[in-house]
Amino acid sequence: MLFIEKPDSFVADRIAAGCFIMVENKFLILKRAESQSQSGTWGLPAGGINSDEEIDEGMVRELYEETGLKFDKNELKHVQKFYVKIYQNFEFDIYMVKLNIMPEIKIDKNEHTDFKWVTRDEALKLSLILGFKESMDYFFDEFQNK
Repeated sequence: MLFIEKPDSFVADRIAAGCFIMVENKFLILKRAESQSQSGTWGLPAGGINSDEEIDEGMVRELYEETGLKFDKNELKHVQKFYVKIYQNFEFDIYMVKLNIMPEIKIDKNEHTDFKWVTRDEALKLSLILGFKESMDYFFDEFQNK
């Protein structure tokens, strides 16, 4: 489950972040490799933040590792922090960056097997990583309408 407000007695086991890379009405999603938890599911470029990193700096690193795209942390817009209770408790910060054209994507085949540029409706037809539908709903229903 995803929460916007921190639940009572919530202690995060880790911190992670993900990013909506937008080109017009489409965004990038990655398919998780067999070696990853929830293999075969689709989700945002995302990953764990190292203890010596600021969250936005870790997001920049993860974007490069997972897509080959280099961003400056100032290009990222913070969307929302979620408190997640699924297999473990973790904080999950979502960012967004808008691009004018679809860039070349270079995925790490050890972590992901495919990528797609999709609309929200197209994404909803796929097998999504746990919690992704809820974060996508927030992004499109709340954040995009502000």
